Amino acid sequence: RNPAYLSRLFRKGTGLSLSEYITQLRIERAKRQLTETNDKISNIAEDVGYTHFSYFAKLFKKMTGLSPQEYRKKHQVL
Repeated sequence: RNPAYLSRLFRKGTGLSLSEYITQLRIERAKRQLTETNDKISNIAEDVGYTHFSYFAKLFKKMTGLSPQEYRKKHQVL
C-alpha cells in the first residue's frame, strides 16, 4: 500500500529505482529498434516514450557510450 515501501522493495530486488528500471527498458527497446529497423531515430525515440529527441539522444549516449546514430551504424544487422 505504501509507495515508499514498494520503491524500497523494488530497489532491494533489482538494485535500481523504478524510474531507472523503466529507463533501462526504454533504452534496450530503442537499441533493438535501431539495429532491426530503418525507422527514423526520432520516431524510435517517440515510440519508446521520449517526446524530446535531444533528451533521448543525450540519455542514450550516457547509457551506451554511443549516440543513437553511432549505435545503429555499429550494430545494425540489416
